[in-house]
Amino acid sequence: FISNKHNIIMPMKLFLPSLLVLLLDQALLQVAPILTAQAFPMQVNIDSSVLRSIQVPNTPSSSFSSSSSNPSSQLIGAIDQGTSSTRFLVFTPRGQIAASAQLELRQIYDPEHEGWHEHSPEELWENTLACMNAVGDAFRTEGLLAGHDPLPPPRLAAIGITNQRETTLAWNRATGEPYHNAIVWDDTRTHDVVKSILSSSSDSESFFRSKTGLPIATYFAGSKVKWLLDHVPSLREDVRDPEKRREVCFGTVDSWLLWKLTRGRTFATDVSNASRWLFMDLKTCRFEEELVDRICSPHDVPLECLPEIRPSS
Repeated sequence: FISNKHNIIMPMKLFLPSLLVLLLDQALLQVAPILTAQAFPMQVNIDSSVLRSIQVPNTPSSSFSSSSSNPSSQLIGAIDQGTSSTRFLVFTPRGQIAASAQLELRQIYDPEHEGWHEHSPEELWENTLACMNAVGDAFRTEGLLAGHDPLPPPRLAAIGITNQRETTLAWNRATGEPYHNAIVWDDTRTHDVVKSILSSSSDSESFFRSKTGLPIATYFAGSKVKWLLDHVPSLREDVRDPEKRREVCFGTVDSWLLWKLTRGRTFATDVSNASRWLFMDLKTCRFEEELVDRICSPHDVPLECLPEIRPSS
């Protein structure tokens, strides 16, 4: 029921958890503590009336899991990683927001480079954890049944992710470290990259439109991948190395968060995010080597450096 940024939140009974619905087995809303101080105040909202309407036995063994026969236990989490803030929300089976937390996201601008806009990948992750922790704390503090002791953190049937789609980053699988700050979707530093691609062949514009449905523009992730390869030596060297290249990940924010949430076990994206790279053929819904090569030349970017494309629902 969570679709991509700028789209609407659909009722859960009409559109079951979309995007990278993270089917965590017995997903527990309890995550590692944040060690870094938050620069912005956390906004937490909890609807006591909604919580009281959820009938759950007040026993230590009670849980909110996909295996429960009780429909009221089908709580769904939603991560909304936008451009200006991070939010985490918990929805009931009726689509009501039981609790939410929001934290403003620091914007990184370079005064020497007009049009550059970045986010810290680690802050994107830490903000997500902070919001999840805040919602878990709100559940524990509020309790689900009036007059009872607070329950343990709720278990979720799934977690959906909605994100700022074209924002692009690269990280190393082995170390978990980003090579550079994430380049935000509205960043215009790749203007020269776009000009170079357009001038490389007379059919560039028509070729990419017919294959991807997109114009060649600074907006999309592909040109940002090319810029990172051109300007980040450690990334460029790892991609060139036959052994190290398998450790390189290029992704959008959804892929980064999913990789972090699964502790590196899942490197994936959904079709709607993948379609904003300039790398995906609309007919096959796959990243195509020819598209990648025409954007990233002279760099050789293997398809294994890109996330697996999965359905949205």
